[in-house]
Amino acid sequence: MARVLLSLTIEDSDADTSTVSVYVNAGDGDTVVSLASDYAHVLWDAIQPIIDGILVDVSITLKPDFSGWTNNIVDILSDVEERATFTLRVCGGSRPVKLSLPTIKEEVFENAGMGAFVDVTNSDIQAFYFVLENGVVDNGIGMTDTHGTDICQVMFGEQFFGKG
Repeated sequence: MARVLLSLTIEDSDADTSTVSVYVNAGDGDTVVSLASDYAHVLWDAIQPIIDGILVDVSITLKPDFSGWTNNIVDILSDVEERATFTLRVCGGSRPVKLSLPTIKEEVFENAGMGAFVDVTNSDIQAFYFVLENGVVDNGIGMTDTHGTDICQVMFGEQFFGKG
């Protein structure tokens, strides 16, 4: 059984939005998204008559069990505000996509300090770039932008300090 987070974003007349989120259990395999989507539709049908707003977005987030995955031991110096921001090129797209990773290790940068670039000769960075650019499962699953356009290239990554 997969745990799925459904989020329905509702907008008022002032274009202010609010998100209603619920977790549901769905079947395994290819049916998970279909079942979750069906439930989201039924949920909206139940919400719609009792509100004045309009539905502007629905998202489905799968929540896999990661208890068996290899994990880090948190470094005492780690800080979510120390991050690397990666700029990615989408296939045929004119605007780059940004991806930000918190608690980034200092040793993956060429130099120290704000704006330092990621060292592209670092084997861990190369492996990370490979997954972003090529996806997994023989290109069956890969990163896209919000419009569903594939990521073609990691252009660069640089050190950044701050939230978000």
